[in-house]
Amino acid sequence: MSSIIDQLIDEELQITQHPNKDMIISAIGNPDFLITFSDVNKVGINPRTKFNTPAGIYGWHFDQATIDGAKRNEIFASGRKYGHLMKVRDGAKVLWLGDDGKTGGVPSKEEVNAAIARKYPAFAQDTFPIYNMPSGPPGSDSPPKQMMAQNKDFAHGFVSPQEWLEDPKHVEGLSKVSQREYGGSTESEKLYDYVQAAAKALEIATDKKITLLSNGILRALGYDAVIDADGKGIIHKAERNQGFFTSTAGLQRVATIINKEYRFRESTLYRLLREPGVPMDKKAAALKILLSDKPKVAPGADPQFAPEFRKSDIFDALDYMVADQSNPLTPEMIKDILDWVEKKGDDSPLMKGKLLENLFKHPGMSREMIENALKKEQDPEIYRSILLNPNAPEDFLKKIYFGNLVIPFDGDEVAAVLASPNVPVGLLDVEASQYAAVEPSDTLGRYRGGDNRRARRAREVLLSPNVTEEIFNKVARLENGELDLNRRLVSDALSGKNVPMSYYRDILDKMYDGTIPDYTADQHIFDMIRSQYTPEEVQMEVLKNYEELAGLNNYRLTAMPSLKFALRSRLRPGGKRPSKKYLEAMKEVYNTIVGDKKKFVTDKDSLEKIKSLFSKFGVKVNEGMDLRALIKQTINETISQERIRQVNQKLYEEYAECLGEDMRTTFWDLPEEGKNFVIEDWIEQGKPGQSLAEQLFGSRAELEQPFRQLNEISSEVYDYLADAAEELSKSQLRPLFCDN
Repeated sequence: MSSIIDQLIDEELQITQHPNKDMIISAIGNPDFLITFSDVNKVGINPRTKFNTPAGIYGWHFDQATIDGAKRNEIFASGRKYGHLMKVRDGAKVLWLGDDGKTGGVPSKEEVNAAIARKYPAFAQDTFPIYNMPSGPPGSDSPPKQMMAQNKDFAHGFVSPQEWLEDPKHVEGLSKVSQREYGGSTESEKLYDYVQAAAKALEIATDKKITLLSNGILRALGYDAVIDADGKGIIHKAERNQGFFTSTAGLQRVATIINKEYRFRESTLYRLLREPGVPMDKKAAALKILLSDKPKVAPGADPQFAPEFRKSDIFDALDYMVADQSNPLTPEMIKDILDWVEKKGDDSPLMKGKLLENLFKHPGMSREMIENALKKEQDPEIYRSILLNPNAPEDFLKKIYFGNLVIPFDGDEVAAVLASPNVPVGLLDVEASQYAAVEPSDTLGRYRGGDNRRARRAREVLLSPNVTEEIFNKVARLENGELDLNRRLVSDALSGKNVPMSYYRDILDKMYDGTIPDYTADQHIFDMIRSQYTPEEVQMEVLKNYEELAGLNNYRLTAMPSLKFALRSRLRPGGKRPSKKYLEAMKEVYNTIVGDKKKFVTDKDSLEKIKSLFSKFGVKVNEGMDLRALIKQTINETISQERIRQVNQKLYEEYAECLGEDMRTTFWDLPEEGKNFVIEDWIEQGKPGQSLAEQLFGSRAELEQPFRQLNEISSEVYDYLADAAEELSKSQLRPLFCDN
């Protein structure tokens, strides 16, 4: 339970908001209150329990120990949806196990036996199976010893359960029905032992469930509840501080608490430290609590009810917090964590090293802090982390680049120096000049497949935000200033953070004139579209002229995903919103795609994602465009239908002139489908002067018959018949539509 008063309360654990808060708090420590947990908003007995303890409504002492256990779901069932606070009803009879003073007088053995026999007559009848075992050596006259038979079919005889329990050893043996403490010295404990033994004996005698039998015996004795007064484990060793009601008659449900299953990563304190978007002052306050000697609960939470972090949880929380380099931390927060690790880190040496490495790698560590750390000798792993820190000092980077400081590094440490956002421009120039001085060996040039050490270092030069146009061109162009069109090099160059505008222009010109073929152009267009550093005007140009740049087939297939990636590239956290001109251009691309779904390959999910991206920029693209297209389509269809009607009317009039007066009236009385049928036949016959209807039929009744039948079938059936009969002659068709 994330808190026992949970979020009765809310995520901030403001207990004062609960209407019954005073009663709930005052109940803590009162032995008359128990709390139970369930997934339904009610309490009741589960008759199908898998345990051997008596059937009942179980609960735990509502004290601080139970609350502390429930906070982290460490007591049975405490991770369920509801916590029900129950009180012993006034006047209820309670068997306080281990406390005879509170229990009062208990019934005598004779009274107990009589009550059980009234409830279960088999208790006083010969229903308990036994077998006789010799008690002396063979041939002796010693009377046989009676033993409990495990199987009634092989029993030598039967006695009553009551008679069997006359022997105290039998009571002791049968009372051990579950993992519990037994054999206590108080009268309440002795009575409970006997009840358990009697229930077990009846189970053997009657094959009924012991859980229900023990519940029935307790109710027969008048007990509404059984409570382990001192938490000795008399009911069950695993959950010592518990009790149960034999029925709902003995309890009063006084409050229902909305419970929450405890999960470390869902706890309020963890989420304040770890989740993105948490205000820095809230994160800092949560960290202060985590690193202090105070209870490790969320700010504002009541330590009495909120789950508290253990020491291992503190290490885990810090680990998750600093391992994510995108999780913002201030230098002050990092300093506090460093101080805590220095004091407490030896409690977990492995975690200590991991935390330090991630802290020195984190961008929240200022250059001043790193420089102070470098004044002392550090472990090699710390040097490696500093190298990967975006605030690594320039002097430190130079030492690594020129080999004056050797560190253990899994990979190319020089490439790591060049990848640092703090790399000096001079180092980029040195590396670019060394690259340009290498003589190309074949058609793949210096860059080759992009996977050799020279290419990896050159790639970091191209990607660096500090690269100048001159340095960029030393890698991206040949000695004569022409583009190096190595496909991998161009892709890496277009992914850079500071690509010269002249480079974009030259690449696009090579696409326009066909020097870069369509299949390669398509890849490079995608490189430009997905990069957040590509200027808006470049993305607008490539999407507008995609077909010309990369060919119709690539345009059809990739226009929609390209639009999606273009919009996604503009989603810069904390960055400025795209210009109105850019968004209008993207909207025009969208309208082009959805306006011709026969041309473009689209899918519903991607279109919905694109709409969602537009909505993040406050642009609506759905109903407005579709409505315009629908209106345009409707207008065109209306115009087309009117033209068809006008043409048909002229044909009807022309045909009617070929008919006699009587047949002319019949023709004009036909439905539209009937007129069409006759006209189509007339046209196929070459528009003969004599009426086709008069040739085929001879009377008005015959003429009307086929159309009357056609009107009685559905359009789907008619279409099917028409398709099937497409190759048939008129004489072959006639039987399909009439009896002639």
